[in-house]
Amino acid sequence: MEENRRERLNEMSKDIEETIDYLNECNEVELLWATEVLEDLSAYFKSKKLIDCVENNIKRCFSQDIKNQLKMTVEYMKLYNQNKNQQ
Repeated sequence: MEENRRERLNEMSKDIEETIDYLNECNEVELLWATEVLEDLSAYFKSKKLIDCVENNIKRCFSQDIKNQLKMTVEYMKLYNQNKNQQ
């Protein structure tokens, strides 16, 4: 499981535009899987654009559980970025 997470993080951290494209095109289950690395990606890219992308993709999810998970992830991404910007 941890190896899969590392692979996903390595792949998604190569290019922010490709990552955003992927998040905009993947299905909601894949979007949920991406939450495993979104906080790390947010810290790596330090990009509001990535946070906005995840927030916008919440709207297209049908599952309330997935929406809730994504909303929580966005809040952590925002907090983590805020803390990083203050350092």
